[in-house]
Amino acid sequence: MAPMLSKGYARPVNGLVLMLIAWAAGFGLSCGSQTGPSEPAGNSAEETGPGEGVLEIRICGRQGVNIRTGPGTNYRKDRNGPLMLGENLHVLERKGDWLRFRVTAKDTGWSGWVRQDFTLTEQEYEQRHDELWEAFDRSQGIR
Repeated sequence: MAPMLSKGYARPVNGLVLMLIAWAAGFGLSCGSQTGPSEPAGNSAEETGPGEGVLEIRICGRQGVNIRTGPGTNYRKDRNGPLMLGENLHVLERKGDWLRFRVTAKDTGWSGWVRQDFTLTEQEYEQRHDELWEAFDRSQGIR
């Protein structure tokens, strides 16, 4: 299963923001941005499968994948920043090799586009979980 952030926090823009959110959460502080998705996927039974209008749930298979405002590299990068490895993507639409998605089943105020080959099915992610995260750790100089 993909790692999920605590409810109530917006999708982080980068690793530094994630660390700051984790630090603030430890002190019971609330932080987040309302410019993008309003809350990440949760653990409740109603959010474990595709929601209304969601074709499937896929998972980001790389760190730092650009979100686009349309289905192609000719569209600008989304201002909310790149996707994180392991982030859930609720797929709404397909256009060629591109997927329109949102990061929660219930969010209706935002969506972005990503190339399908940067995503994995939940089964593929579970099979490759350790390999993906070890590669990420090596890229960060952790291992």
